[in-house]
Amino acid sequence: MADSLVLNWNKRGVVAITASVTSQTLRVSRVEELLWSEPEEPKKNPKAAGESLKAFLRRAGMQSSAALVCIPRDSVVIRHLNVPRVSEDDLAEIVPLQAATRSAQSVDQLMVDFLPQPDQPGVELGSVLAATVSRSYTDAIRKTLEAADLEVRGFGLSSVGLAEIGLNFFPAKDREVLMSASLNGHQLEVAFVRDSVIQLMQTATIEEVSGEVIATEFRRMAFAAQQTLGELAVSQTVLFANSDDVQKLSESQALSVDNLSLISLEECSLVKIPQQLPENLNLNELVVPLGLLLNRESGKLAGLDFFNPRQKRIVADDSRRKLAIYAAGAVTLLSLAYYQFHSYVRDLDQQISQLELDESNYNSSLAGGKSVLEADAQLKEWLIRDTH
Repeated sequence: MADSLVLNWNKRGVVAITASVTSQTLRVSRVEELLWSEPEEPKKNPKAAGESLKAFLRRAGMQSSAALVCIPRDSVVIRHLNVPRVSEDDLAEIVPLQAATRSAQSVDQLMVDFLPQPDQPGVELGSVLAATVSRSYTDAIRKTLEAADLEVRGFGLSSVGLAEIGLNFFPAKDREVLMSASLNGHQLEVAFVRDSVIQLMQTATIEEVSGEVIATEFRRMAFAAQQTLGELAVSQTVLFANSDDVQKLSESQALSVDNLSLISLEECSLVKIPQQLPENLNLNELVVPLGLLLNRESGKLAGLDFFNPRQKRIVADDSRRKLAIYAAGAVTLLSLAYYQFHSYVRDLDQQISQLELDESNYNSSLAGGKSVLEADAQLKEWLIRDTH
């Protein structure tokens, strides 16, 4: 399978990854990092940023016609919204308007996508997990990719990739809750998955990387999840981190979390990493963009896309086509009626002609028998006279 280009977008620059998904592994071919200089920052000058990105990819030998962009969780606002139990088409109209009422920006200044949540027994309303990001933010990325001659495959969210890759390591059974987490420096990101649906995405900045701090943060996030989702018993927790942090945390007795698995990509059989990597790159930064690629190629979970968000399906206006069909049908019916009427009149004409022929024959027969009748009358008259 051909490699796909994934761009892990962040404030300081972009990590470019070429990788492919097979039935058993995520195979990474190349990883390079581009740091923006101040004049090239996408929000200030997307054209310059795009030209810089294009030259960077060419130098790295990472030629591609399209890119999937991974947007960081801290650039997006996530909210649970109560909504009527309607179709997803109707939700696509309702959710952006409702999300805008919770935002300082108007609906036309936002990009909104959402994940419908499972119905809860005894609860009248439905719910969605709504994600909003500033349209100016995604416009800057889109214009940067346009200047780099890259087609946009999508603007995905890092938490979706985190949930997807966690679920591929630990498939959750019905009603079981998976807590998939990633630690990059002092940034902790968490996604909760239940019934194959992402139900919560959280992020936090921690003061130090220690077992006690991580365990405290996990408990705080689980408590916040229960406040939103009700009773929530986490059956499995997976924490992705770089090898040094995994080593440090595995030795910490303060990290008292039930069913916890610590994973570093260096020791992960599911992901194949190349030997040559950018200097000072935190390898764990590859977790969420690779998970996002996995979600796009063979995902177990519904995802989010701020480039192609859920929208009401537009039904093509086929009134003209229907009118043409109805007109053709009417013409056919009229033609059939005319044919039947014409056939009926023709049959009547044939019957009249036959009756006229029969009348002529009868008249001829009567005319032929008149002389016989007259002779018979004369004979009778003669016989009567002769008798007398």
